[in-house]
Amino acid sequence: MSELTITDLEVDDGLALQAVLPAPIETVWDFLRDPGHHAQIDGSDMIRAAAGTERIERVGQVFVMEMLWTDGTTRYRTENHVTRYDIEHRLEWLVADEGKAPQGWTWGWTLASAPDDSTVAVCCCDWSQTSEQTREDKGFPVVDRDRIEATLRNLAETLG
Repeated sequence: MSELTITDLEVDDGLALQAVLPAPIETVWDFLRDPGHHAQIDGSDMIRAAAGTERIERVGQVFVMEMLWTDGTTRYRTENHVTRYDIEHRLEWLVADEGKAPQGWTWGWTLASAPDDSTVAVCCCDWSQTSEQTREDKGFPVVDRDRIEATLRNLAETLG
């Protein structure tokens, strides 16, 4: 596989990185719609596993993930509320600690077809809707640029 180039995109109150992945858009889309694959590519080492086997199919769906906090010992679960799922290959979810209301940050992917059966992929974390208190309590950004880059590299390696 050729060298993967990661590009930082300008966003306010968030992080967004882009890469061209060596796989067709349908393959990338199908992979990301399965929460069971997310731990496999997670560059933060926080995602442990999906709590179920249901694929992401629609806005309003909630999928649960088993997580490990940045301290390396605290286990917890998140309920992820799908807020975008559309034909332009955008997938996004609002994160909530299990049993609690979402606190304003989203994770997501935007995909676009590229030449040679490859895919332009953007991985984004947006915390623009979080309160200052949540940002302070959680220590935003919880997942930094290098870990999002690692996620893109892991995805490229997995699909390449």
